[in-house]
Amino acid sequence: VLVNTAVGVSRLVAYAQAHEPRLVPSAVAQVAVRLSAREWARAVSVEILPRTPAYILTEALFAGGCFGGDGTLGTVQMADPEEVSMVHTRMMAMAPPGSDLLGASAQDRLTLIDIGANTGCFTLMAIDPPALHVLALEPIASTHRILAEHVRLNELGARVTVLHMAASNESRSATMCDMAAAGASGMSRLLEDAPSASHASEPCEQRETVRTEPLDAVCQEHGVDKVHMIKIDAEGSELAVLQGAQVIIERDRPEIFVEVGAEELTEGGGYQTSHTSSYASHTRLYTSYTP
Repeated sequence: VLVNTAVGVSRLVAYAQAHEPRLVPSAVAQVAVRLSAREWARAVSVEILPRTPAYILTEALFAGGCFGGDGTLGTVQMADPEEVSMVHTRMMAMAPPGSDLLGASAQDRLTLIDIGANTGCFTLMAIDPPALHVLALEPIASTHRILAEHVRLNELGARVTVLHMAASNESRSATMCDMAAAGASGMSRLLEDAPSASHASEPCEQRETVRTEPLDAVCQEHGVDKVHMIKIDAEGSELAVLQGAQVIIERDRPEIFVEVGAEELTEGGGYQTSHTSSYASHTRLYTSYTP
């Protein structure tokens, strides 16, 4: 019944647009298109930032990681919204005085590298403003597919580059523990790297071969010549990620937001911890470079 009603509404709107377009605002027409395409059945809205909604797939609610809740009841939540807001605020503060953040010119572009992007809670910040560009890396195939679809649904293709790979300190094939099927995609991890304390005793029932690349090589390949921030959630591979980004760190001194089990990974080299959030088994560090 819902599907037939949606298609009927879409046809009615199309007829009205053809004969009397003034009666049908473009916003209504866009809703009708989504209904006729049955987007309503597979996508829901979630607030990424205050007053900044984004479309996400309903299946993302079952993958774990970024989003949770019940799409049918409208109770959709994002994991760690305070941290997403904090990272967004820091990114905006990096814009040079007089920058045109709405114009999104090349010289005003702010670049975030999202390591372990999952289904996009940080990547979707690119919705606002246009000057924010994201290079998002997600190695697990099923999670990468959802992330790429979120970029498509929110029409972010010009500002977000989604890569199917993991960041590490060398180019190689590696084995990952895929936790997406268990509803815990945020806990997927490279098995070759030292496991974080939260995963040391956990079994891995599903494995996947993935490609790893150093961030320095990735940025060179994709023409990223200035990095403002690196967000890392790599479940035990954080040190390898940083080792593969030495050129970026020396050249740009980006701010770094990283989930680690020990502060030593980001202390030193001119960096100091400026924000810490502690959880049951890990710590999130927000680090900034101090000349």
